[in-house]
Amino acid sequence: MLILSSNKSGRPFSEIWKTDIKRGESKGNGHYSGTCQYCSTHWKRAKSVSLKIHLTKCNLAPNEVRDIHSILGGHLLLVLLFIKFS
Repeated sequence: MLILSSNKSGRPFSEIWKTDIKRGESKGNGHYSGTCQYCSTHWKRAKSVSLKIHLTKCNLAPNEVRDIHSILGGHLLLVLLFIKFS
């Protein structure tokens, strides 16, 4: 019998955690605190949507980072508005 086991469960981490946000301590249920690596803004319970929105406005983030997250954030905003008003 073949038994597969994995130490990871839940949703995979967003790329934002690998590149722009420092992951802090676990807050339970797969949530973590986080800190912007550019301006040191801290979230007690960071959510990738909030982090991406922050990066579009962070004056200390490189232009490339702000531009990438502005494009992605714009698409995300349209999806959220569509869901809200559907």
